[in-house]
Amino acid sequence: MSPPTTTQCLSASEAAIKLRRDHALRDARVQLLVCASASCPADVRAECTRLVDEVGAAIPTIVFALKDAAGNDVPGVRVTVDGKPIEEREGVAIALDPGPHSFLFEAAGRPSAERTFVLREGEKDRRERIIVGRAEPAAEAGGGGAGVAGTGAPSSGGGEGTTAPRGSAAGTNGGIGVPPGAATASDQPRAGGTAWGTQRVASVVVAGAGAVGVVVGLGFGLAASSAWSRSKEACDSAASCQDHSRAVSEHDSAVEAALASTLAFGAGAALLGAGALLWFTAPPRGSSDGSAGAARLRVLPSIDRASRGVLVERSF
Repeated sequence: MSPPTTTQCLSASEAAIKLRRDHALRDARVQLLVCASASCPADVRAECTRLVDEVGAAIPTIVFALKDAAGNDVPGVRVTVDGKPIEEREGVAIALDPGPHSFLFEAAGRPSAERTFVLREGEKDRRERIIVGRAEPAAEAGGGGAGVAGTGAPSSGGGEGTTAPRGSAAGTNGGIGVPPGAATASDQPRAGGTAWGTQRVASVVVAGAGAVGVVVGLGFGLAASSAWSRSKEACDSAASCQDHSRAVSEHDSAVEAALASTLAFGAGAALLGAGALLWFTAPPRGSSDGSAGAARLRVLPSIDRASRGVLVERSF
């Protein structure tokens, strides 16, 4: 083969630059080897020679370990990459351009296997294990182990499936497999509930608001008492009133504070009572529907020969 001309060297150099930009690194390296020939101009040859090693280092390679289900090597596997068969020497790295690639592995008498891998620039000797043929279950490969746990169906190797024994904790709630006294799903608190139950939580919140009302009422009461004392100091009597306007102002402040104190005390007491009522009428912890153990009030007629009336009965 004759050495490339200057025109061919320049053309190869330009083509290599474009192919490298498009990440077609293998074709770019072929063109770089052309323009790195001794017949090319010195500056072109030097640049192409430098880029040959750089592009070669960026070309990714992959190595396949072709195995059967038992882990043995499978010789004679035909490998197809992106729909094109390649001459792959078994155990040797395959050089490909960076990016996604689809692989098809075929061996005589065995089902084919398909895989897709994304290769990256500079990734060398990436190793992938490929199982050619049907993947055997672990139980079957071991000569008849147990079936899938919990299914109760026998495995293909002759073993028996694993099921929960009668009377074990893994049984259902229908009476079989639940030991006496064991908690079932119906005995557990409902999802999203709290340890106290919604009503008792509400009772604590209401009682807390009542306590705040009592404290606020106490504050207003102290303010009213203080304003009343200042009003008396400013004007002990109508005859010896030294600062009448101040006395009137303090008197009005005392009246307003006393009114606010009364309202706050009343609201606080009402909220405390409501909180106590909610607490003592709440169903016990662990009841799922709120009916078990709740406080009940019944009014029954009571009629006998001597008297007539009603009977009030309360139960917890």
